[in-house]
Amino acid sequence: MKKIAPSKLIKLLIALLVIGIFVFIAFNYGNSFIEKKLRNNQKLNEFVAFSSVEVSILNKTIVFNELKSKREISFMKNAVKGSITKVKVQDFNLWSYLTKKNIEIGKIHFTKPALSLYKNSTPKSIKTDSTAKNKIYIKEIILNNGSLLQLDSIQEDTILSLYKLNSIIKNVTIDGEKTRQKPVPKLEKLSFKNLEYTLGEWEKISVQNLLFQNNNLTAQHFLLATIYSKNELSQYLPKERDYYHIEIPEIQLQKVKVLSNNKLTIQLDKISIIEPLFEFYRDKLLPDDFTTKAFITNQFKQVQIPINIDAFALHNGHLKYAERTSLKREPKPLELEEIHVEIQELNFPLDSTLHIQTSSQLMGNGQFNLDWTFENPAKSTAFLTKGELSHFNTTTLNPFLRANLNVEVEGEIDKMYFTFSGDSYRTTGDMKMNYDDFKFKVLRKDLLGVNKLLTGIVNLFTNDGSKTDAEGYRYGKIETERVAHKSFFNYQWLAIQSGIKETVTGNGKKD
Repeated sequence: MKKIAPSKLIKLLIALLVIGIFVFIAFNYGNSFIEKKLRNNQKLNEFVAFSSVEVSILNKTIVFNELKSKREISFMKNAVKGSITKVKVQDFNLWSYLTKKNIEIGKIHFTKPALSLYKNSTPKSIKTDSTAKNKIYIKEIILNNGSLLQLDSIQEDTILSLYKLNSIIKNVTIDGEKTRQKPVPKLEKLSFKNLEYTLGEWEKISVQNLLFQNNNLTAQHFLLATIYSKNELSQYLPKERDYYHIEIPEIQLQKVKVLSNNKLTIQLDKISIIEPLFEFYRDKLLPDDFTTKAFITNQFKQVQIPINIDAFALHNGHLKYAERTSLKREPKPLELEEIHVEIQELNFPLDSTLHIQTSSQLMGNGQFNLDWTFENPAKSTAFLTKGELSHFNTTTLNPFLRANLNVEVEGEIDKMYFTFSGDSYRTTGDMKMNYDDFKFKVLRKDLLGVNKLLTGIVNLFTNDGSKTDAEGYRYGKIETERVAHKSFFNYQWLAIQSGIKETVTGNGKKD
């Protein structure tokens, strides 16, 4: 092996040392130069203040510490300001910026971002050059332990709040050219805690935990509720309005996909609603609300974004509905328990047949199945309802009937079938019932006794179930018209009610 002369080795070492010193000085000068440029950047400093900035050209990183907004900016009709503990920019492509003025970033990591949105403020808008062709491409954005508040700037009331916000978003492209189709960013992960959102004047939403990961979303302890108590609500309302309390321990969305093929589309395999509680209450002592209600198919049309859901399921739900009809009587609920709902191919817009299957226990003892079919809801209000009630002891209805209608009933419905079809104006159909010892008791106003005269008259026109066909059934017609200021479910109840009345008071014969 040929040996290097000592003099040449010394010269080589000196050369390497000089180059190293030069590179060190160059990088440090470059770091200092960029840091100075960022500290003195007029546009940046107009909106944000930061305690320090650290640049490493060698590691391709920029770190901002203790950022705070100097002024509000406009975003989606909100004024926005906030603070961030640290922003770390990694893998910044300096060459792309120097040669093309494009910004390419491998990762931006936001630590403890805290944003406040003021809904009714109108801050000075930021002027942007709509013709700019510069691109901003960020491979990954990470938010860690963030928080978000939305306030009404007039009253300083909190509209929206959430905490412990964490997310990972990939492939974010910002392009000045409006004609160019941009890829949809991918939400890799999202989680937060204690979301609270005020829905206008009367209702609020809260979610204790939410996690989106691997295209699956789970929300825990969801609540949609009226802000006021039942009694307080009646004090504020000028006319009838439902009191809501909807609790859902868990909601699951499986295999959620957001697609963009000239039009944003959401796809998911299944939505599961686990053990929900639905509680509704209405104070009937208040004046009626005669505002026309949109028919259910028109409500479906309010979903503007195309959404394709392969399956929807509701498991083991519980529904309570009560009305106050007298100041002297405590409202008693009508209840459905063990509610199960299944829908296949729930696609918006609803331009094909929608079939909904439900089963439940009425007042804890009667098996109640109810199915709806809507034919092309996007173009028609036509629907078909089929139902079945079996092995129902009617006396379980008495607390509800006493509180609302001053009556009691006794007897058992072994089987009741009904089918009716209609539209947003009128419905017709048929009912058949197999029942025993069906009797009504009309109570006195104080509920302390029976009004024998009225009871006798009512039962005079009511068949107790003895006059039937060979199979033990009595038959009746269903005919009713929709009350435009009432809900779709009121419309369904009026149809069933008309069938029961016709079956127990008519001749009971099949046409």
